[in-house]
Amino acid sequence: MMSATQSIVPAVSVLAGGRDYFQVPLALAERDLLSTLVTDSYAPVDRFPSLESDWLKKRGWDASKRFVSGLSSRLVTTDARASWWSLYGRISRNFPEANRRKDQALSLRALKETLRRNAILFAYSYYAGPAFVELARLNQPRLLFQVHPHPGYLRDLFTEELERVPSARASLMFEHEMGPWDRNMESLCQEASLATGIVGASSFTATSLKAKGVSAEHIRVVPYGVDFTHYPVRTSAPLSEGPLKLVFVGSLIQRKGLSYLLEALKTLGPRGAHLTCCTRGFMDDALLREYALPNVEIRRNPPRSEVVKLMWESDLLVLPSLAEGFAHVIAEAMATGLPVLTTNHTAGPDLFQDRRHGFIVPIRDAAAISKILEEFLKRREELFEMGREGAAMIRKFDWPHFRSGIASFFEEFSA
Repeated sequence: MMSATQSIVPAVSVLAGGRDYFQVPLALAERDLLSTLVTDSYAPVDRFPSLESDWLKKRGWDASKRFVSGLSSRLVTTDARASWWSLYGRISRNFPEANRRKDQALSLRALKETLRRNAILFAYSYYAGPAFVELARLNQPRLLFQVHPHPGYLRDLFTEELERVPSARASLMFEHEMGPWDRNMESLCQEASLATGIVGASSFTATSLKAKGVSAEHIRVVPYGVDFTHYPVRTSAPLSEGPLKLVFVGSLIQRKGLSYLLEALKTLGPRGAHLTCCTRGFMDDALLREYALPNVEIRRNPPRSEVVKLMWESDLLVLPSLAEGFAHVIAEAMATGLPVLTTNHTAGPDLFQDRRHGFIVPIRDAAAISKILEEFLKRREELFEMGREGAAMIRKFDWPHFRSGIASFFEEFSA
């Protein structure tokens, strides 16, 4: 006798790289709902364990970043054109064009596999556009995992921010959504409007979609998970001497609310707070030079072990972002027992209660940030207790919980 799950038409999933540790296709595979994953690269470690050798890791190839246990390589379709454009993007200076072509190649290959296998396409945003146009013409289901908030919403937000903080122009114009309004941008905005079902990792992502005309009936929210083995909870409080010990993990750019954080630190001064920033990639050097604060320390490309140690030793993680699809670091910090200060434009409101497990402030509000920091400078034991409660709270947001939500979403919208 066929079960309800077995009667559901399986999915073709599509994404590039090892985004979200392949948790969406893995969620489908675990319930026998995956026909194939279309991607640019996947390491068949299940068939060739030697790919995880130390010899290869020392030479820059870490297979674990392109493989997840439970997702058989036999369920993966690698597109040669996408692989070529992915490689070209890494070795050339024309990364945006290479990225666009890679995304388009994946979308078209996913469309081909969907039609050939008589499946339902469950695409990550950025890889859905061309395929969704054809599937809409054929009146077939089109399911979308919206990674970031709606690109049109982000463009409007960043354009406003450019007028508010002209000195942050470098990092604002670096944002993908601030590029030219061309066919590629039109396609990205069209993905959500063409989808017959959308799932995102935060309520803010859902809000951005609804603001751009997407029906709430089509949207579900499933927060990401945390691998708690990588982020163990601390067992003792940090030292309570000197200024508040703050940590920031992420790109030092205006999308992360950089100017508002620096303005708050400027108000407190070196005796009030010390900020350690763990970052990689592009930094808004002009904005950093404008403030040039002595109580800000920058660490480039620290290993995860160093970041976790810093979380154990800090009083508060600060992430006053203008916009995040989720912000994994919020959940990771909570897992270690570190309370978080963030905004309502992240997954913070989905993960914890304001002033019980951390703090939710409005975007663009340096005064609100400095007020909280000043308030708790002499009440650090309360921050530690907040972190302990937050660590217990975040335990329900593990990856199996996320995968269960993804599978349920697919079953609901593929029926």
